[in-house]
Amino acid sequence: MYQQSNFQPFPDFTQPPPIIQQSFPPIDDSTIDKFLIDRNHLKIQRNEEIVFNHFGINSRDRLNVIQINLNNLIQQQQCEETNLRNNVAHIPPSVWEDKINLLKRNQMKIQQLLVKLETLSSEVNTTKTIKRKRRKKQKLKKPSQHIEPESASPKEVDKPLQKSQSSDLEESYEKYEVDRLRAANIKRINECKRQLKLLDSLIELRCIRRKSSHVGATSTASNEKYFIEKIDRLKSKWTDALTKCTSLENEIHMLSTQTVSKLWLDALFSNSESSVLEDDASDFNKLLDVRRSWDLCLVNDENVFGSSIPPGWVMPNPNPSAEWASFLVEQL
Repeated sequence: MYQQSNFQPFPDFTQPPPIIQQSFPPIDDSTIDKFLIDRNHLKIQRNEEIVFNHFGINSRDRLNVIQINLNNLIQQQQCEETNLRNNVAHIPPSVWEDKINLLKRNQMKIQQLLVKLETLSSEVNTTKTIKRKRRKKQKLKKPSQHIEPESASPKEVDKPLQKSQSSDLEESYEKYEVDRLRAANIKRINECKRQLKLLDSLIELRCIRRKSSHVGATSTASNEKYFIEKIDRLKSKWTDALTKCTSLENEIHMLSTQTVSKLWLDALFSNSESSVLEDDASDFNKLLDVRRSWDLCLVNDENVFGSSIPPGWVMPNPNPSAEWASFLVEQL
């Protein structure tokens, strides 16, 4: 195997590689300040003026630059230490001293950057806390402004309509239940009366048959007593049922009367909350007298004191129907 003298041999993997110089830009405060000055004084063409928070921008930029420089120094320090460990046997003493001094200087720079980073971070956090407290204080001092909507939303408009529809449905359902209960009760009352009448007819028929028959007196008396007792028990049961149905009919009548009174109260006074009206509502004559007295005091001038109807009362229709016309009186 021949080898030329000017031909470089293959790399020897049993020995460490040569030292590679890491080229990192020098870092100092002047470079950081120059970078920030150049960045914050760029001319930007805008149609309107833009207000910058220079403290926030400078603090944020300084933090970013310090972090970048710190990462570069740490990487450089790690590379230098790795090269020194791998080439301990091949580095001359003079070069070794220079490398150690370089590592010490980098270590000092790293410590200085860490101190700056910690100081600037605390300043930024303090500034954020002050601004947050200031905004909170201004928010508490600022009076609350309630903006009244110009017009009600469709949902707000539909709410009273839905309530009125639901109340109408409830009232119609209650009326239907009352009518159904009353119709069933009337059927039971008629059935009770029919059964009582039937029992009376049976007694009359028994008397007629007894007169026309020629059965012995002893057997006739015993049979008659048994028949009368049985009929009396049946009549007693049907009479009790008729009494219960009659009392239920009276309760239904009272309930319907109260419902009618409530309808009148709503028709004349609507949502008025006067307790006097509720007391007078028990008597229709008093209720109508109160309403007539107020209607007679109505005038066209709204500024006249005491001439307007109370809030919530229903205004009379100028062209009433025939049912309402009977309740109107002429103005004196």
